[in-house]
Amino acid sequence: MTDNPDAPRVTPEMVDLEISRELYHVPEGTTLTICTLELQNGFTVTGESPCADPADFDLEEGQQRAKTKAREKVFLLLAFRLRDEAHSQETRRNEAREKLQGSKAAQSDPLLRAALEGPQGYAKRFLEDRCAIDGKDSTFTASHVAVTAFREWLALNTGNAWPEHLARKALLLVDQIDGKQIRYVKLQNTGWTGFKLKASK
Repeated sequence: MTDNPDAPRVTPEMVDLEISRELYHVPEGTTLTICTLELQNGFTVTGESPCADPADFDLEEGQQRAKTKAREKVFLLLAFRLRDEAHSQETRRNEAREKLQGSKAAQSDPLLRAALEGPQGYAKRFLEDRCAIDGKDSTFTASHVAVTAFREWLALNTGNAWPEHLARKALLLVDQIDGKQIRYVKLQNTGWTGFKLKASK
């Protein structure tokens, strides 16, 4: 399960929109209800609802159960579609990134270089601005202060302020600047109150 609340996901509404038609059928002499759902692209999925005792057979209830099972298959198809689209986009981004990384533009533009490195690249660029690499400390009074400063830096330099949880995660991915280690430490023993950024000599 993803820890990103902004990640795309399949919703019941998406399943509803994908269905263009529903058909029901009970084979003669049986208590088996079959639901066929036709999707927008013409593809069909089915769901079945058997009834063990003919005395208990209820057509409406059988249709509801069969449709529920058919909808579960639609859900899986849509989940595959979302994941496949995300994978294709990531593949294209990686291919473009590889082409740009060795370019002169990437070497001369720190922000472009950061963008090519992803979230960690932006966080590293921010820390390079805020954390001296000569061994001096750059201290934030609390973790949320550092995250807020990073989000403001992003808004100023890229025009996009990330959600707080993404900014915090990106900062914690950086462990060194120009080969010099960054130390994240608690400021108090009573609990997490922030972190200190120090580029060791």
